[in-house]
Amino acid sequence: MSKSLEKFSNGIEDARSMLAIYDCHNSSENAEIIKGLYKGKLPDIDVLKRFSFTLAFTAFETYIEDLVREIEQKQLTPNSTEKNEKMLERFHNPNTENIRNLYKSWFCIEDVTCRWSFDGMNREQVCKKLDDYIRNRGEIVHRLKEDNVPDVAKKDNVVKCVNFLDKLARCMDEYIASDEWVEDARKKRAEKAQGGSK
Repeated sequence: MSKSLEKFSNGIEDARSMLAIYDCHNSSENAEIIKGLYKGKLPDIDVLKRFSFTLAFTAFETYIEDLVREIEQKQLTPNSTEKNEKMLERFHNPNTENIRNLYKSWFCIEDVTCRWSFDGMNREQVCKKLDDYIRNRGEIVHRLKEDNVPDVAKKDNVVKCVNFLDKLARCMDEYIASDEWVEDARKKRAEKAQGGSK
C-alpha cells in the first residue's frame, strides 16, 4: 500500500463519518434529542450528504496528485518538468481523461486506467462511472439548490460514490505497485528523449 493510499483512506473515512452523522441526525429514534440541540429551526442536514460526496472526491483528487509525487520520488530519472508541474497544479478535476493525461505526461504510462476493473465492471464501465460521478460533483458544487437540478446527493448515491472511489484508488494503487507499467514507460521515455514518437 502506498503512502498516498494510506492518506486517502483517512480522507475517505472522513466522508463515511459525515454519512454516519447524517444518519444519526436523520434517525427517528434521535429526533427529540436532535430538536433539543437546536433552538429554532433545525439546520438542513442534507448538507452532510453533499459534503460527504465532495470530501470523498477531494480525498481521491489528492490521492491522484500524491501518488504522482510518490512515484516521482522512486524514479531513477526525474520526470518533473515545468510543463508537468503546471499540469499538476491545475489538476482539479480527476476525470478519466485528466488522470490518463497526467500519468502519461509524467511517467509515459500509455493508459493508467488499463487495469481499472472491479465489482463486475470492466475498464470502460469504471471510467464511465467515474466521469458520471465527476459530473454529479459539479452539480453539487456549482448548481447547489438551483431549480430543475436533480438531487444527485441522495444517500444511496453518496454511499455508492464513496465506496466506488475507495475501490478505484485501491485498484490504481495495486496497478502502480505491480510495476507492470515500468518497462514500457521506460522505453517510451527513451524514445521521447531521443526525439522519437511521443
